[in-house]
Amino acid sequence: MVRITDLVVLPVSRQAINWAVTTATQKVIQTDRGFVRRGLAQILQNTFQGDLAKNALIEWLKFGGIANNRIWEFDRVRPHFRSWNRLGYQLKVTKSDGHEVTIDVNSSMPHQNETDRDIIDRYDVKVTAGSSRNNLRDPSALRSEVFVQIYVRPRVGMVEETPNRIRDALLAQEMSATRRLLQVSQAYGANILTGFSWATRQDVARFKRRFERRGQRTTWSFWRRIYWRCPIKSSRPMRTLIQYFT
Repeated sequence: MVRITDLVVLPVSRQAINWAVTTATQKVIQTDRGFVRRGLAQILQNTFQGDLAKNALIEWLKFGGIANNRIWEFDRVRPHFRSWNRLGYQLKVTKSDGHEVTIDVNSSMPHQNETDRDIIDRYDVKVTAGSSRNNLRDPSALRSEVFVQIYVRPRVGMVEETPNRIRDALLAQEMSATRRLLQVSQAYGANILTGFSWATRQDVARFKRRFERRGQRTTWSFWRRIYWRCPIKSSRPMRTLIQYFT
């Protein structure tokens, strides 16, 4: 069971922010060339926050004793940013026995100022099952071995701009535009990232079997994605993750 005392406030260094600005800018510019989606601002924010959560998790793992040469990050080795990451994970950590653990890092923002207690009681570790109910990936076949759930609470909101103005700014100013549009210096800093819990593929499969036995739904959906139910409160405490890799 996950309790309030199990939550971990993740460090947010200048290096982590700078790398998230760099990667998020390149991903949005090079993978959404048409810039026709009305949700471009949300795409930019989600991409940045996801990369920031991933960077902060890496720093936390290092602080906890995981050596740098045991951590593999796709954004550091990918040859280009012209396509989205289709691996199903962003990181790999090599355990002491040599086994490489693939990790999917997920970030979310609380809805309507929900408390940490609300999040624990109501929500799930985000584990993508698929985009169509006719083509769900069984938990045993997921590409990630570990799923980590992080919540982000920016201090201020984004600058409100039309998609066309965002497009023009990104193409002309690139990283400086990302900083301005997201108000990075004002919105992101200490104490804005919280690690809630994590789960393994086996945990997700166990939850699926439990809900099936009870005749309850095994998935939930948001936008065009479907997720396996993986309750935060019944998953693994964040503080135990580093020990898993030793």
